[in-house]
Amino acid sequence: MNLLKKNYICKKKLITSSKSDQKKQNIQIRELFYNISALIVFNDDVNDFEYVIKCLVEICKLPIDVAIAKTYYIHHNDMDIVNEGEYEEMKQQKEALIKRGLKATVQTAGSN
Repeated sequence: MNLLKKNYICKKKLITSSKSDQKKQNIQIRELFYNISALIVFNDDVNDFEYVIKCLVEICKLPIDVAIAKTYYIHHNDMDIVNEGEYEEMKQQKEALIKRGLKATVQTAGSN
């Protein structure tokens, strides 16, 4: 199920009156939070700015201005979260970035 759709369903169900419904909603909200994963890209000494920007635009579907800003942030801070979403989608993007020579990982909100 699409993350936005889950979020909509979760918000829609927040309007209830019984305590059991509220407990179920709290569980759904927690599950939604723990299903969010972050795609993190690391700085390296191999790839140039233009190449990293191109990869972020093509693979992560970032707007060019966002890709530029994230690339500069990565360069100066060694890493950045470039995308967030469902684990499987972030995993696919990570693997595509790695195939292109970038260093990336996926971290799930519930993991340490």
